[in-house]
Amino acid sequence: MGIKSFVHKLGAQARGGEQPTDQSGARAKTGAGPTSRAFQLFEEFAQGLGYAPAEGEPDADRVSRGQKFHRSFPSFAKSIGYTPAVRPGVILQSLDLEVSEVIDGGVAHGTPWLYQTVPKARFVLVDPQRRLRKKLKWTPENFTIVKAALAAQDGGTMTLHENKALSSLKVRTGPSQDKVAKTYEVDLTTLDTVIEQEGLTGPLGIKLDLEGYEYEALQGLDRHLDKVAFLLAEVSVLNRFEDSYRFEELLALTSSKGLRMLTFMNVPRARQPLPFFDCLFLPEDHPAFAWDK
Repeated sequence: MGIKSFVHKLGAQARGGEQPTDQSGARAKTGAGPTSRAFQLFEEFAQGLGYAPAEGEPDADRVSRGQKFHRSFPSFAKSIGYTPAVRPGVILQSLDLEVSEVIDGGVAHGTPWLYQTVPKARFVLVDPQRRLRKKLKWTPENFTIVKAALAAQDGGTMTLHENKALSSLKVRTGPSQDKVAKTYEVDLTTLDTVIEQEGLTGPLGIKLDLEGYEYEALQGLDRHLDKVAFLLAEVSVLNRFEDSYRFEELLALTSSKGLRMLTFMNVPRARQPLPFFDCLFLPEDHPAFAWDK
């Protein structure tokens, strides 16, 4: 069994959602509690690596090995590059930010974790896709919709390459470039204009998931930077789009606007680079940047 399969199975076991099977594929009979689950998973994993139980090994010793493995697995997984899942909502809540309004730029089907994190906030959902309201699977309690694409300047139109949650004003370079369902012209607006037209007064949260157009959208935020409590942006690392920005260029832009990156909201993988990072930015004078360890 590979590492990924093992991790998946261990998680399913912990949730009680999957029962281990024996070599024939039948459901194995196990005792209750984590000891028996850890023991069986340990045996499967060890055998997959070529380690078989010693002939005649007492059951008590084998269970003891399973218990030890259960306790040491987190450090083992970390040593080979696996890290605990990051929950963006938990990170935002830990900062205890005061936010009364949120702009959700690039809505796709909705951002449920964000709506749950600040449930009392007023949301402005900005997305140019046709029939957006019908496509929304999740919505906050209090929201309005702006049917336009965020850009560097107001006015004019651009071509949207519609592909569900991967819809973009940019042309993709990877495998998904041939999956565009349709293209059509959409109106352009800026963050400054949305803030003014919607009467947003702050403290304001901004989430940008614009499939490669985050840089241009941030260029359209100048007049109301003092209202921003946080910015959460998907920032490309790999060359996902034609004529797209570089990771360090977007960080330089946010820095010029007084916003500083605090942390990643998804987990970087050293052995398998992510195509993008979800980055959390705060005003550069925020106390979260103080070193108090």
